[in-house]
Amino acid sequence: MIVDLAVPFKDSHADQLSFSLHTPRLPAEHVQQCAVDGFEIEVRVLSASHQVVVRHADGELIETVACLPGDGSLPRRHRTCRGALTHEMVSRTSQHEAGELHGLVARLVERAQTGDHVLVGRFPGSPDAITAIELQDGAPGGWQTWHAYPERDELVWTRSWIGQRK
Repeated sequence: MIVDLAVPFKDSHADQLSFSLHTPRLPAEHVQQCAVDGFEIEVRVLSASHQVVVRHADGELIETVACLPGDGSLPRRHRTCRGALTHEMVSRTSQHEAGELHGLVARLVERAQTGDHVLVGRFPGSPDAITAIELQDGAPGGWQTWHAYPERDELVWTRSWIGQRK
C-alpha cells in the first residue's frame, strides 16, 4: 500500500534518527493493522519516521525509530527481552550516488504496489522522501524498514525480529 502523506517529513538526515522501546504511541499519519502467526501488529508511519506495535498473549512491545529528543542515536544492533518477548534490531545507513537513491525508492514503491505486507508513506516535496515498512513473510514477528533522505542521498535500513522467550 502506498500512502501520500499530508505533512512534510521532520527528519533532515539519518543522524537524527534514534531508537526506543519505551516511547508510547505517537500521533501517526497512517496506521495499518494485521495479524501474523499469533502476533497483532500495528504499523505506524509518523511524521518523524515509524513505530511498530506488536501485541501477543505474552505482552506488548513498541519499537520506535524516529527523531526523538534526548533518546540518543540509532544503534547498529540491539537485543533485549521484555517480559516473555524478545526483540532484536539491526540497522545500516548507506550513502548513495546522485540518482541511485531514486532507483532504490522506485523499487520499494513497486514492492508496495504488488506486496501484501508493504506500506510506503510518501512525504510531500520529493518523490524520494519515504518511510517504508515491510512485514516479513515466513518470519513471524519480523519486519524491515527504509527511511530515505533525498537531500543527502541517504537510506537507513532496519530489520527487526520479535519472539517469545523460551
